[in-house]
Amino acid sequence: MDLLVEDLVIVENKAISEVPPIHKMILMSYLKVTSKRIGLLINFHEQILKDGIHRILLPDKYLSK
Repeated sequence: MDLLVEDLVIVENKAISEVPPIHKMILMSYLKVTSKRIGLLINFHEQILKDGIHRILLPDKYLSK
């Protein structure tokens, strides 16, 4: 995990030509372990930064009660 923002959002930073699914799965694992709901995977290798932002939401069934 690269950043935790306001104890709410996990941010994972990358600078790779293509984001393989394993990186999204790793972010999902971080969300499950920390019981955070929102994660951002940001790939800085994109020409336009907004094209490199992937939002991952943890389904309710994984949130601890």
